[in-house]
Amino acid sequence: MPWDELEPSKRSTPRLDDSEGPGRERDTGELPRVGQVVDEKYRLDDWIGEGGMGVVFRATDLRLKRQVAVKLLHPRVANDPRRARLFLREAESMARLRHPNVVEIYDVGRQGTCPFLVMPYLRGADLADWAEQHEGPPLASDVVVGVLGQVCSGLEALHREGLVHGDIKPGNVLVSDAFEVVVTDFGLARRAEEDDSAMVTPGTPGFVAPELIAREAVDPELAHKADVYALGVTAYWLLTGHMPVAEDELFALLAKQLEGEIPPPSSVRPELPSVFDDPVLRALARSPRARPSASELREALFEARDKSHRLGAGGRPFVMLVDDDRLVLQALERVVCSALPDPEVIALHDPEAALSIVESRPPSLVITDLQMPRINGVEFVAALRGVAATRDVPIVVLSGVGGAEDWKLLSQLGVHRFLVKPVATDVLRHVIRQALLTEPEG
Repeated sequence: MPWDELEPSKRSTPRLDDSEGPGRERDTGELPRVGQVVDEKYRLDDWIGEGGMGVVFRATDLRLKRQVAVKLLHPRVANDPRRARLFLREAESMARLRHPNVVEIYDVGRQGTCPFLVMPYLRGADLADWAEQHEGPPLASDVVVGVLGQVCSGLEALHREGLVHGDIKPGNVLVSDAFEVVVTDFGLARRAEEDDSAMVTPGTPGFVAPELIAREAVDPELAHKADVYALGVTAYWLLTGHMPVAEDELFALLAKQLEGEIPPPSSVRPELPSVFDDPVLRALARSPRARPSASELREALFEARDKSHRLGAGGRPFVMLVDDDRLVLQALERVVCSALPDPEVIALHDPEAALSIVESRPPSLVITDLQMPRINGVEFVAALRGVAATRDVPIVVLSGVGGAEDWKLLSQLGVHRFLVKPVATDVLRHVIRQALLTEPEG
């Protein structure tokens, strides 16, 4: 792919590659015309998109009576052995696996001197256009996680087959009208063990992993981490509306990518919960070894989404403290305020009062005593789990007398932690942060 695109494109989909620069005239050459039947099987109904290597038509499969997409190698490059090899490699890569988040290949053939691929026709848009249609970027974090979770699933299947996509970016991700997300355009796909140092253009500027820019030797077991980096760039762009590294001049951009210094997404978009910083920045790590796998990134994004829900609007945590001892409540409130940024804390000595408000105002975290009059801690936790709004809220239980049987029962109710009083302040502070923020469990 040419090094000429510094921001995700906003052209129609599906796209082939990014050599079609802004304002470029569409070169039809000796392409088949709309209405023509290709290989006596596929009637070309409409032109969809064009790139440097080929064009895509919406077509009708005359045998199976279904709509398909037909991608033809452009006549002007059909005699270029390297371009033809890349085109056929795309077909081979797509044929290796079937996964709902990876575009499927139906058929291959040749029209005159031009090879072609036949794929499903998806009603929708590429991710760049789709984001713009939904008044982004940035997009709501839940929407971003919904999209990227599917991309991660597709990449996980691809990587499991020993393949590297090589050009992940918004223009190569399609979002259907039914919110089905598929990875497409395998023109730069390769086997993980292949040496990519001979590639003239290893991807799209801004999305290319630093190790590819620097032409570093990479362990084949880590080759797929270049896709994770590109997906991290995509995540950053969707969440903030900005590229993690932005320079107008190409070589300045590449040099800045090699430095590996990227501001946290929440510093660029302050209303974004900071829980998204860690998974995105780990995907953008300078070293491929430090990046998660596609499946690990998916899980980290889901966890960040769930934590952002618990934090509530604006990322401000709402912590509910329940204990019949008012002095204990005061001490707990001090610990919570020292552990979290600007928390909202409600301290209650009556579990029934707590239950009366959780449905209309679900807390981000509940810290409760085990031994209380009228309703004990186990009964209180069971009641919380019976309310939809608090079914998954993290709960920390404190007790001076509880034992193994209590912990077994509380574990079955999904309690986050069970701590025996007296609890050291630093221990409780860590438990609170681990439940709500991104501090690793230790």
